[in-house]
Amino acid sequence: MGASDLTTVFLQNFSTEYSNFVWPCAQVLGEFLCFNSEIFCGKTVLELGSGTGICAIIAAKVGCSRVYLTDKFDCQQSTDLCAENLQLNKVQAANLLPLKWGRIDELTSLPKVDHLIGSDCFYDESDFEYLLCTISLLLRNANDPKRATFYFSHQLRSTKHSIECLLKKWKLTCKRIPFQSQSSQNDRQIIEMYEIKSCL
Repeated sequence: MGASDLTTVFLQNFSTEYSNFVWPCAQVLGEFLCFNSEIFCGKTVLELGSGTGICAIIAAKVGCSRVYLTDKFDCQQSTDLCAENLQLNKVQAANLLPLKWGRIDELTSLPKVDHLIGSDCFYDESDFEYLLCTISLLLRNANDPKRATFYFSHQLRSTKHSIECLLKKWKLTCKRIPFQSQSSQNDRQIIEMYEIKSCL
């Protein structure tokens, strides 16, 4: 399935929190989901930092059996916006779940999934360890930990930030996925796809 074969409708709110509008990384991840639908078809997927919910909505439309949308959801307006986007796109096999990265008590209560997705999650360096802790625990608790993967898009903003030491600490591997996005090829922004797996 190509990106042009799928239609989504979504609401944004530019006047409030940055999670309430679609960033370029979400567009790239959305394209990746469309062009690699065979990875996700029939699978259960959890999105980290869902924001507007657009990537989880696309995941559902390319064939995921169920999608879980997670975010802090500490603002009712953000929760309502995400829920409304699910309704607009007639996505029923979905659950909105509040999640603060690194909270072990919250992570252990989450359902088992096949894959994780996320866009622009590595934005604030102070969140990196909490995020990688979350990814590590969710992958180890996945339906098939050896195959479970966190697929994410990342915009390169600085070469000073590195997650290499944290990957080793949380027993994770990360590699870039060759993928040419149609939406970002004319932009000056460097947005690439990556995958993280657990070292078992």
